[in-house]
Parts: sequence; C-alpha cells; structure tokens
Amino acid sequence: MANLAEEDKVQILIVNHGIWPKDDVPLVNMTLNQWQNTLQTNLTSSFLICRQYLRALSAAETPDVLKENASIVLIGSTAGKFGEAGHADYAVSKGAMMSGLLKTLTVELPKIAPRGRVNCIAPGWVSTPMTAKALKDPQVVYKALATTPLRKVATTRDIANQVAMIASNAVSGHVTGEVILVAVIFGPAETPFEDGTFKLLLNFDESYPNKPPTVKFLSRMFHPNVYANGELCLDILQNRWSPTYDVAAILTSIQSLLHDPNPNSPANAEAAQLYRENMKEYVRRVKATVEESWLDPDEKEGMEVDEASGTIATPDEAEDAESA
Repeated sequence: MANLAEEDKVQILIVNHGIWPKDDVPLVNMTLNQWQNTLQTNLTSSFLICRQYLRALSAAETPDVLKENASIVLIGSTAGKFGEAGHADYAVSKGAMMSGLLKTLTVELPKIAPRGRVNCIAPGWVSTPMTAKALKDPQVVYKALATTPLRKVATTRDIANQVAMIASNAVSGHVTGEVILVAVIFGPAETPFEDGTFKLLLNFDESYPNKPPTVKFLSRMFHPNVYANGELCLDILQNRWSPTYDVAAILTSIQSLLHDPNPNSPANAEAAQLYRENMKEYVRRVKATVEESWLDPDEKEGMEVDEASGTIATPDEAEDAESA
C-alpha cells in the first residue's frame, strides 16, 4: 500500500486477493479465529487498499488524466451472491464486498473522479494454485459444478478477459455499480450449436430479483433471437420474469432457446429467414460460430470472419485469398 500511495499514476485498481479455507466447516462449528481471519484478509484489506487508492487519486499530481480513467474492479464470487455451505466466512466476506462496499464506492469515487466507475466480477470456481489441490478431488469438482450456476471451473484467463473489458472506458464507459457473473453455455446436443462453448455476461443490479438481470452473449452468435450486440430476445428476461428464477433457470432457458428458436419474433432477421427458408445455410452459419467458440482469445486476435459465408480465416489464409 505504501507503493500505491507514492505512485500517482495508478488509474485502475483491481482488488483480486483473498483466501478460501479449504476445509468445509459449518457455521455451528466455525471458530471465531477462522471467521475473523477470513474477513480481515478478504474484506478489511479490501477496504484498506481501496482507501489508499482513493487517497492517491485525490493527491495525484496529474489528476485530470487519472480521474478520466479511474476504475475499480472488485473480484467477488458466486458464493457472495448465493452463499456457500461450509464456508460462511468466505461467503460473507465476498457478499459484503459485492453489496455494501461496491455500492458505497460507486457513490464516493465520482466525488473524487467524476467519471470514476466501480464494478464487481463474480466468478464461480476458478482454477488457481489455491484451489488446485481441491479440484483434483472428483467429489469436490462434482459438488462445485452441482452448486454453481456456471457449470464450469473457470480459468484465470476467463476472469482476466472480463476484468480487461469492464475496466476499459472504451468498452464499458457507462457501466458502474454492477455485479457481473461470467457464465458459459454449452450448445445443446442434436442442434447446430452442439459442441459450442458460448460465454455470457449476467449483470445484476439492486433491483434483482424483482427485475431480471441483463444478459448478453460475449461469444459471437448467429441465432434468430440474439441481437448483433449479443443481447437476447427471451420472454423470461422481459415480460415473463419471476423473482423465483435463479441463474440456473436463466441458463436453462437460454439453452432451450438455442434448441428451439422462435423465427416469428426475430432479433436477427437474416438468421430467422435462413432458419425458415434455407436450413442448410443456417446450420453452416451456426457451425462457424461453434468453431469460433473453441478458440482461445489469443487465437481469435487477427482472425477474420466472413459474415456472409460464416467462415473463419487466419491472417495467412486471408492473405492467400486476397492474392488468389
């Protein structure tokens, strides 16, 4: 924190530290020492780091440049949103960060930096050195995937990509005060989307669960009911929303939509027309998005996608095509 105080060029703060006690301990058996240690490590230290960032931002020698791009990204957890049996200390530490700390910073940061933004990313299980031993146990993996709506153990790359996106003013300049869950939808079997792994963002604000979260695909999609920007035309996210729906219900409904599109209520007119009139071409276009969904972000960079044909070309292939 001393380095942060001395450095007047920090624009973006990522609060990404924390501990997760490896042993399941029900609240009734948890010691005060464990409770205090987890909260001090995960929550109190987050307060101290955020406070020092705000102080450094206030005292910056070139404040206009820093304040223009000021952004705090908190790394929360699905445990903070939905709880985690046997880890009440961890769930509470993340829940307090994702609620009280996030909302307070959202109000207070703009008083120092008028365009300052604060958001939180809440992944499920992430494969890290801290969780590596636990994730070698098949029973732990089964339990983790059975109790998390994401149905996937995330990688550090998954989280880093979302941090880069939400911290960027160019991409997320109007997003603040949001809790964002990173989810993965697997393409339903016996559909053109089979074998695809499609990423989504779910944004929860203070109106949840009375109102639905905002949901959009990060992965490129070709579907009658998915807009070009990734947003969905799905009734349970609009007029048929119920406060009883959880994230698992939302993801299940999206999978059903991939299985059974509704071309009569199109968000993508071209996809709807092909679905009705030229199924062979529709399937080919969808399979191109499936192939693209397998790629690592570094592999995607520099690739060209022909929207008309739905084909993907590497830079070398694209150059060869231009020369032909």
